[in-house]
Amino acid sequence: MEKLPEILTPTTLTARIDSCFKERFGRVYVEGEISGRFRQASGHVYFYLNDKKSKVKAIIWGSNRTGAATIAEDGLSVLARGYLSAYHARSEYQLIVEAMEPRGEGALRLAFEKMKARLESEGLFSPERKRKIPFWPQRVALLTSAKGAAVEDFIKTAVKLCPQAGIYLYPVKVQGEGAALEMASAIADINRWGSFDLIVLTRGGGSLEDLWAYNEEILVRAVANSRTLTFAAVGHATDLSLTEMAADGSAITPTSAAETLFPDTARLLSEVGKLTEWMAKSMTQRLKDRSRDLEELRRRILGFRERLSQEGIHVRNLLEKLAVLMRNELLRAWGNLEKVMEKLGYLSPAKQLERQKTELDGLLSRLAAAAGKLLLPHAQELGHTIDRLQLVSPLGILTRGYALATTREGAVIRTAKWLYPGFPFILTLAKGKIRAKVEEILETGERGGKSK
Repeated sequence: MEKLPEILTPTTLTARIDSCFKERFGRVYVEGEISGRFRQASGHVYFYLNDKKSKVKAIIWGSNRTGAATIAEDGLSVLARGYLSAYHARSEYQLIVEAMEPRGEGALRLAFEKMKARLESEGLFSPERKRKIPFWPQRVALLTSAKGAAVEDFIKTAVKLCPQAGIYLYPVKVQGEGAALEMASAIADINRWGSFDLIVLTRGGGSLEDLWAYNEEILVRAVANSRTLTFAAVGHATDLSLTEMAADGSAITPTSAAETLFPDTARLLSEVGKLTEWMAKSMTQRLKDRSRDLEELRRRILGFRERLSQEGIHVRNLLEKLAVLMRNELLRAWGNLEKVMEKLGYLSPAKQLERQKTELDGLLSRLAAAAGKLLLPHAQELGHTIDRLQLVSPLGILTRGYALATTREGAVIRTAKWLYPGFPFILTLAKGKIRAKVEEILETGERGGKSK
């Protein structure tokens, strides 16, 4: 009996073809030129791989994190790795791309320039977004290969300049497939740990193809978005890699990176010694100048005391003269009053008494006027003298709300420039003294000399 042929549906047939693709071909590598590139909102990228006679439809899924989609540009020659699959809806076959890299120096250069222009338009290379590298980073995460000259050159130079440099090696691939993804993942780990001051990405020189991992978008964005400061030094003497452009700082070689990041402690100690010597000489000269100022102040105070003593003698003389004058005038007035009272004793009529009383009042008025005219110039002179004494007297200045600040040894404090929080001093008021300490220096009095 003849066996009946198997009848397939389009779906069944397509499924068998898809199975044959996977069993027969497995993973394939296809080289060609990209055309018809289209990116969906979902992140999937569709394009064709062409040669002179044929073209193959290709897809990069949006979930692909190898960076393959970042170099999918029309006109670029690439080598794509992936597997064949049948599309059931239209019974078409397509290449599902897992990884892709440009082919040839020209293709790499074209991909580099296109990606550079696109990322630059987003502001990833803007100087305004770069942060300042610390003068002396204490904990540095070094992302490079555990083997090779780069790690040796960097660490050797850093330790020579700064023996206490804190460098922690995070070994990663620096070349080939998956290198960019591995370095990006390492940056994510370091940011998650949050215990490093700086991330340094470095390696030795090579061709554009050897260094291509440092131009892949996944690594460039990881460097640009890192919370920890980044520094890149990819060993070459021509163009900077995109990673170096996105980093907060860069250098040409691993050696120059270490020289940039770590200070020469021996040179610093020498400079500190010179500065210390200069400061000692400067302080000695300033102390001499202040000693001269204090001696001049002491001389002026002694002169002031002498003048004050002379003015006091003059005031006492004036007061004595005033007392004598007032006593004489009062005695004269009292004598006149007694004479009047004696005359009144002999006059009995009321009118005579009233007339004598009127004369007495006039006499007293003249007496008061005469005494006022006599005493007024002396009183004014005395008031002026007292006012002058108050103006030049230190105690008079203190009574107006001022205070005199001195050190515990008695030196007058004229500037806040040499004081510091906690500095002890004596504050002399109009009545009493206070022992105090500096709490905060608000202004030194020097040009541009504010301090908090």
